Amino acid sequence: MAIEKEDAQKKRFDDEVSEAKAKADYYEQVMTALNTEPRYQEFFRNYPEEEVAVFKKDYAQKRVRWHFNKSDSLALKAKFSNRFREYCQNAFEQIQARKLFNIMSLWMSKQLDVTGTEVSYDWYAWTRNVFNCPHVSPITKEEVDVFLLFLAEADDNYSIRSSFFPVELLYFLEDEDKKGSQRWDKDEYDCDYHYNAWFRFYDQHYYAHHFKDLPGTRINLEFKYLRHYNKVMDSKKTTVGTQPSPNMVFYHKEKETLFNQFENIDFKHFYWAKKKVDEEFDFASSINIDVIHLTEENIIIPIEHHDDWREGVKIACEKYHRSMVKRIIWDVYDEYLDKMATKDNFEDWGMKPSDYSETDRADRIERIIKGRAFMGEPANLDFLKQ
Repeated sequence: MAIEKEDAQKKRFDDEVSEAKAKADYYEQVMTALNTEPRYQEFFRNYPEEEVAVFKKDYAQKRVRWHFNKSDSLALKAKFSNRFREYCQNAFEQIQARKLFNIMSLWMSKQLDVTGTEVSYDWYAWTRNVFNCPHVSPITKEEVDVFLLFLAEADDNYSIRSSFFPVELLYFLEDEDKKGSQRWDKDEYDCDYHYNAWFRFYDQHYYAHHFKDLPGTRINLEFKYLRHYNKVMDSKKTTVGTQPSPNMVFYHKEKETLFNQFENIDFKHFYWAKKKVDEEFDFASSINIDVIHLTEENIIIPIEHHDDWREGVKIACEKYHRSMVKRIIWDVYDEYLDKMATKDNFEDWGMKPSDYSETDRADRIERIIKGRAFMGEPANLDFLKQ
């Protein structure tokens, strides 16, 4: 493993050196052209020499950047031009995500057995690959109509641009202390993200509230044994007379504690100022994308009055995107049907089981079974059967 890491680092270093040399060579080519070609000489003829010299260096540097970033720029341009089709794909993905959630909920509550699904980890194969999931029925025209109805009624906070994956719902189904709709309490969880506006609209339209109220029986039992396994293994690591080391999971709390305890006031002021600037930059970037989207259209797009002009721009952009989705969604639906008929894998629609790992699955099962054994129960997965 260490050798592989060293080889990867060496390759990355070699690639960086090669790229730097290629950029330097290209810079020299541009400068040579600017200094020798008659067309450029004619262009610079009426400008002061000292200004021309500075201009040439600046232009050559930019030319290098444009040249070596052209693939990214072309990809971004293509993404902008195809974005409405992507938003339609997002809509279809959300339709299927909700249907997947229904099946997951029934399986978690032991009300349904699903072929090929033994443990909760198996759902990871489909949460980012939902168009290829054999457990979810194909999208119907009626379901597209219902999503368009939702889109017409959704408030301004909902964005058709956002993809939604129910992978996090696996964890929110695991909760021994909170049952039913309490799991979606805004005070406890990020309800809009984990159970978004489309999911709630679906509940109302199809009278499907009961799915989120189903108990997460199977995953609760899994986590019961996983927690016991971790507890036993931690106790084995602890020597007599000592306390186990605290777990620095993501270091957020520890970094904040260290920062507050040891850094001086001047550095803290600098940090707080930088954090504020970063937050404003992030917000400005999102507004900038909205402005780009609006300005590149050759039509007048109305912007309603709003106390905060930035929110007005965001709302105008969202409404325009929704109108475009409504206009082309049936063409994209025909494409979806063609892909289903030809058994396409939807890879060009972003589908891939990226969160699924056979190794992680085997490790999880091993820890569950050992956790059962530590509790004096049979070392198997029979508890997951109906």
